[in-house]
Amino acid sequence: MSTSISLLDPTAPPIDSGSTSLRRILGEGNLQRSVLLNIHGHTHDASGIARIGKITVLNPGALQDGRYASIVLENVGGRWNLVKIEMNKFL
Repeated sequence: MSTSISLLDPTAPPIDSGSTSLRRILGEGNLQRSVLLNIHGHTHDASGIARIGKITVLNPGALQDGRYASIVLENVGGRWNLVKIEMNKFL
């Protein structure tokens, strides 16, 4: 997943450390219709927002480094929608 690419050294080629199994599973048709958002962590070097088909994938980054995300969802007619994601860092 592009939210798991290490960018510690901007001159080095990116290291994709994401889960190929999760990428494959999230790309399946039934999950594309039912999953709104996948939030993951563990990779401390990278944070970001990506998409796998219709699914938004979020890695807020390491809380130990002060990183976190705020998510706004809304329910319209019984269907949840992702309104906004804000990437944040404690000062």
